[in-house]
Order: sequence, then C-alpha cells, then structure tokens
Amino acid sequence: MPVFFVSFDLNHDDGYDHYSGFVAELNKLRGHRIMNNSCLVNIKSGSAKTLLDHLKPHLEDTDRIFAARIDSANSYFLHAYPGTNDWIKHNPLDPQKPAPASVN
Repeated sequence: MPVFFVSFDLNHDDGYDHYSGFVAELNKLRGHRIMNNSCLVNIKSGSAKTLLDHLKPHLEDTDRIFAARIDSANSYFLHAYPGTNDWIKHNPLDPQKPAPASVN
C-alpha cells in the first residue's frame, strides 16, 4: 500500500495548540514526522486527494497542505528525525506491502 509524504504550514495564531485534532489524526494514521512540518503516512488509500480530504476538516482556510505518493526508487533523505529508518523498515515504500492504517 502506498506511503505519502505530507507537508503542511499551520498558520493559526495559537500555533500547534490549535491543531490538536490534526495532530491526533496524523497519530491515528500512524504518521511519522520527518521534519518540522512534514511527515510520512502509510495508508490504504491510493490517492493523495483522498488523504487531504480526510485531513482537511482539522485545518483552517489559511493553512497549506501538500501530499504526494512516494516510492523507494524515487526517495532519499538526509538528516530526517530519529526513528525514520525504523518507520520505513516497518512501512515499506513499495506499494506491494500491506498498510497499517486506513482512511475512510
């Protein structure tokens, strides 16, 4: 199942405190933060649009979010947050592997 790269700018004046629902949903989807405003999510949906439509209710109109499906042949990183290698090991970037989470 696909892994998606999700990047976001959260622009509410209250900062991350305002986005507890968004953070909780990323955690529910077993997202792994790889940079300040970026994470990887392994879900059963094959569509970035479906993923963003699922996350949109937790965001404000002034926020920005981007999602793209990634694969091992076209992915590389330097200095991602600790645990990224382990997350990728348990959530392979190849679409043949089963996904642990689902977006309804």
